[in-house]
Amino acid sequence: MKWEHLIKGQAKDYKFFLTGYKQSLDQLNADIVLLLGQHTEKTAPQNVRDKIARDRAAWETLWGINGQKIAAMREIHQKELDAFFSHPE
Repeated sequence: MKWEHLIKGQAKDYKFFLTGYKQSLDQLNADIVLLLGQHTEKTAPQNVRDKIARDRAAWETLWGINGQKIAAMREIHQKELDAFFSHPE
């Protein structure tokens, strides 16, 4: 594998991740607006605030800086880099 090919592939992966991140965050925020209705987060009933907190925590687990999506991508990229530097062309 050539260095340029490796860089292009990883850049494409990051672009795909960031697009998914933005779409997911937009969806989370839209869901929160729907849940709140006429309320603010401070005035919403406790069950609604709890649901919002659970949704945010789940989103963070999947998409956050140490989330499952980015961790999986970093692992793949690290393997590619290790393989490249072990056997450079």
